Amino acid sequence: MASVTLPLTDASLHLAPQLSNASLTVNFLIFGLGFGLLMMLAGVLYRYELRLIAPSSARMLLGLRCLGLAILWAIIWLKPVVQRPSSETLPSQVVIALDRSSSMQTVDPQRTPKEKLQLLLRYQFAADLVDNATLTKWIDACYDDAAPGFRLASGSEDWESKKRYDAVIARADSITRAMISQKLLVPEDKPGLLEGIATKQTMSVEGFAQESTPLPNESTPLRAALAQPIPMAEGSDLRAPLAKTLERNAPGQNPVVGVVLLSDGQHNWGPSPLAQVPELLQRNIPIYPVVVGPRKAPSDIAISQVVGPTAVFQATDATIDTSVLVTNMPAGKITVTLTGETASGEKREPLTETIDHDGTNRSYPVRFRPRMEAAGTETLTVTAKPEGELKDDHPTNNSRQMRVSIAPEKAKVLIVDGEARWEYHYLAGALQRDPTMDIRSVVYHQPRLNKIPEADLESLNYPALKLPADPDALASYDCIILGDTPPEDLPLADRMRLEKYVAESGGTLVILAGKRAMPMEYLKPLPNGDLDPIARLLPIQSAEMFAPRTGFPVSMTAEGKRTAFLQMEPDPGQSLERWAKLPKQFWGVIGRAKDGAVSLGYVEGPAGDAPLPAGSINQQERDRSLMVRQNFGFGRVLFVGLESTWRWRFKVGDKYHHQFWGQVIRWAASDKPLTAGDRNVRFGSREPVVRADQPVEVLARLSDRIRKPNDGALLGMRLLKIDQEGQPGKAIGVIPIEPQTGRPRELAGVMRDLAPGDYALELVVPELAEQLDRLAGPEGSPTKMQAKFRVLPPETAESAELSTNWPLMEKLAQDSGGKLFTPETADELIELLQTKTASREITSEHRLWNSWWTLILVLVLVSGEWLLRKSVGLP
Repeated sequence: MASVTLPLTDASLHLAPQLSNASLTVNFLIFGLGFGLLMMLAGVLYRYELRLIAPSSARMLLGLRCLGLAILWAIIWLKPVVQRPSSETLPSQVVIALDRSSSMQTVDPQRTPKEKLQLLLRYQFAADLVDNATLTKWIDACYDDAAPGFRLASGSEDWESKKRYDAVIARADSITRAMISQKLLVPEDKPGLLEGIATKQTMSVEGFAQESTPLPNESTPLRAALAQPIPMAEGSDLRAPLAKTLERNAPGQNPVVGVVLLSDGQHNWGPSPLAQVPELLQRNIPIYPVVVGPRKAPSDIAISQVVGPTAVFQATDATIDTSVLVTNMPAGKITVTLTGETASGEKREPLTETIDHDGTNRSYPVRFRPRMEAAGTETLTVTAKPEGELKDDHPTNNSRQMRVSIAPEKAKVLIVDGEARWEYHYLAGALQRDPTMDIRSVVYHQPRLNKIPEADLESLNYPALKLPADPDALASYDCIILGDTPPEDLPLADRMRLEKYVAESGGTLVILAGKRAMPMEYLKPLPNGDLDPIARLLPIQSAEMFAPRTGFPVSMTAEGKRTAFLQMEPDPGQSLERWAKLPKQFWGVIGRAKDGAVSLGYVEGPAGDAPLPAGSINQQERDRSLMVRQNFGFGRVLFVGLESTWRWRFKVGDKYHHQFWGQVIRWAASDKPLTAGDRNVRFGSREPVVRADQPVEVLARLSDRIRKPNDGALLGMRLLKIDQEGQPGKAIGVIPIEPQTGRPRELAGVMRDLAPGDYALELVVPELAEQLDRLAGPEGSPTKMQAKFRVLPPETAESAELSTNWPLMEKLAQDSGGKLFTPETADELIELLQTKTASREITSEHRLWNSWWTLILVLVLVSGEWLLRKSVGLP
């Protein structure tokens, strides 16, 4: 299409020739040939009429005909369109993104006395302690960074005023960044940022930490929402509200004319938000950061990172790498100490390292190599402490904990498969080469010649032909891997033994899919109509085989990204990249994760699928699960819906294939639940150590010697807080438990939002109290047994870096075409956004071939030619 700007106007002429697929040159060549042919015919008629009429009349007729033919041919072939641009004003909206991450709960005692007093005066945080006139007087008396003096005319100290000043400063030192944000956004005594902008704009409010969620856009409901507890998040992601802004700017919605970012600028989750700025700039959406926090960094020592193995074998040295971040601190010595405590309360000898801090803002690496002696779970704590006169403004982030599961010296593993398929061959070979594992295997179909006695083959570690006959033999294994074994090879009695191994012995069963039978053949009901034990153990339902010709990668779910035994690289981001680069799979079994099961890996929908609506990715992760973990009784089941993990060996050998299976085995062997009880009843938490942001799952299992509780019976576990001396104190609540579907002797419950610390559980079943106390007590004496567990502080990057990130906020404003503001200059932001408008460009088109004016012009030319012919006597 060719276009020409019409002179002395803002309109333009656009030509769309008939041959739209041909070049403009070809179209104009055809147009010229056609025009020339028409002109030639008009010329022949002109020469003929010269014999009949006067030359002047003939020339006038020729001109009218040429003009008419030229207009008609141009309209027919070139299809001209006149376009005229215009614009209209549209209703617009402003998005306010409010940072609700943990870093916004930070106080900033590093402010100067004058800044503290100005803060109190502006937001009336100390109205109950001091009047505005006194605050103003103190502010005027501040010189540079010094506090005002309190001398009387007599020269003595005004102790009363000094005492009141100290109380006021203490109040200022308790003000969090979140409190300032709320006062700025929705103060109670006057219109704030929200109401000021809302006078001219439609408002949308987003609260964000690791994710962004909508908040009310009116003052009263918003104040109520901000008063609610903030869900714990692992970090701050400034990309989240910017992505929501782009969604709100979709067609059909009021255009967004600006994003107000109320934050301290901390971004510690995911890629940089600067990557989203070009798209915002393209859509003309500037960012207006309001930086909540002083420019001066706090004097702080923080344990920013503790990295080490989550599972190790007994009697080995674990490498624990720690990063100590020191900001705004003078030179001096800092002591870093590693301590440890097992689940039973035993403590290790502390390990100590000393940092000679040089006075600059920097991070110091510190490495410890503790020897892991006792099997079980140990909580390691790394603490940094300033020495001498060094002062830390935020001692709460001076320590960080991690949990290490310690497996016995060798993990005992049983691999069961129907035949020595490729998956079995490479899996058994990789694990047998690992000196930390004791591998036994069962292969039901083997090419035996029966020349060597079975006992001799067993001594040579050849695969057995069936499961060991001893009823309790399976309980000695840390992990059993059940491969592609048909039901006719695995009798029902053995399947029930596997169920008992998991539910009662606390074992870990890994179900590995196969094309012959696993798990599809076990989904059929038994002759009596009951579910097969393997189907009960299986963490998925609605299973289906999946075999695309182009193959598929294994995608990690949100929980899979956090699961230690799925980490293929030290850095989580690199681990995800590694999963994406692993050789594709060409066959698998996917299904919907059962209620209570956790999807770890899934298969993304086909590329041709419609885009998923916001928030539905979690549903896809559950519906197309490929790797799923499920607690079952006192044990766990891991389903791996692949039959060729050996493909991960391509060009790298054992590296990733053995790493994956080795980590799974160490998880199975070391991460055991801590339970109390005897052969009659067992109970406790599923995990001996959990984080404060994780639910605590509790479980009790009654033996056949104890009758089942009646329907509606009171069932629970009493929760006790363990005091500093290690003794259970006063009960703080009862966790309700209830029978599990299909397993009436298994009672489970969940407790959330427990504070960090040590806890104990006592089983509470009043109608069975006499029987339980009598059976459960040591040496027959009635007593209350207790199962202990520990809650660690939540793992978050928020406390590592407490400085306000001014450079990032300035960069966001500059690159997006916005402007940086502070709480003191927020009134200017209200004035700016009140004047912002959104407009839409409209282009009006006038198709000349469909225009009345064109028709009138043609009719005028035709009529003029007809009248002229008649006037000179032509027919």
